[in-house]
Order: sequence, then structure tokens, then C-alpha cells
Amino acid sequence: MVMSRRIPVEEFERLIRRRIDELVRGLVRDVSGMVEESLESIKPALRQVIERDYLVPGHEVYVKDGQVVVVVELPGASKDAIDLRVSERTLTLEAGFSKKLSEEIPEAKLLKRKGYRAVVELPEEVDPEAGTASYVDGILVVRLPAKKPKGVKVEIE
Repeated sequence: MVMSRRIPVEEFERLIRRRIDELVRGLVRDVSGMVEESLESIKPALRQVIERDYLVPGHEVYVKDGQVVVVVELPGASKDAIDLRVSERTLTLEAGFSKKLSEEIPEAKLLKRKGYRAVVELPEEVDPEAGTASYVDGILVVRLPAKKPKGVKVEIE
């Protein structure tokens, strides 16, 4: 004769709830990961559609001496036509071609575009108001001081 242990109803319900919670958390984690992967894979295609009339300039970003440095290639862009905006984690740039260049070679298909457009994610939070930028020979250099991590000192008793 096989003896079975009887589990009280309350304990059984608790075990079932715990198992359902574990399953739901796992499902949410798996679905979130799939959504993030999908978004990452379509970002380039979305950017192409959005920036169809613009060229995406070559750029590089690095951190040196407490500054985030962004170097952007903008050949043929007019300094006066560069619109540069910075937030704590993003640099957004639009730049038009120089009028002189457009008049000099009006047949150039390249210059039929509206200019350049880029959104650059920064590797660290920066202080947007303390940044500097220079534009020489078609190269834009933006220097942004990285924010120091904020924290509150807690006294230990």
C-alpha cells in the first residue's frame, strides 16, 4: 500500500503561486530580450528611412582626460549651416553643404542631398552646457566634459 502525504490547501496554493510567478518572470525576461534584439536589428534600417535625404557622416567617439570627444567628418559642409545639439547622453547633428560648393558643382548628385545628419549616443553622461566645438578643414571636433558620478556621503555609525 502506497502512502501519500497530504499537502494542506494553503501550502499547495502557495507553491502553485510561486511556480506561476517564476514562469511569468522568466517569460517577461525572455520576451524583453527578444524585443530588444529585434529593435537593435532594425535600427539601421529605420535610420536609413528617416535619413533618406541626408548623408550619415563618419564619426568616432572616445573618452580622454575626463572628456567625451566626438570627431565628425563633414566635408563640404558650411560652418554656418551646422546645427549641433547635445543632451546628457546624445549628440545630434545636422549640417548643410556650403552654398559656394553647391554653386560650383551643381551637377553633383552628392550635393542633391540635404546635407548630413547624425545621432550619436555618448558613452558617458556629459555636461551639455560646458562643451566646446571647433570646425576645421571639414572635421568637427566636439569636447564635452563627462559628468562626475553624483552621490551622497553616508556616515557610518
